[in-house]
Amino acid sequence: MQQTFIYEYLGFEQDPLLCKIKGLNSDEMYQINGVLITKNTFGLIEVNKQGTHEAFKDPMTCYKYLCDLLGDWRLLS
Repeated sequence: MQQTFIYEYLGFEQDPLLCKIKGLNSDEMYQINGVLITKNTFGLIEVNKQGTHEAFKDPMTCYKYLCDLLGDWRLLS
């Protein structure tokens, strides 16, 4: 049985994490649960965690990656 996430009903556009990703300006950083998220000067969104580095062109692809990476952390807050 899989747990349902509230933004599946409200719409992912309302998720604060996705809003933060979309709102990043060039060279701006955001950190959450040990994961550093930056938007570089080329417009790529970079995700760094303990030696792992991924880059994304699309905010939604980055969001889905972060949801998988962070797991159910949002359900605890």
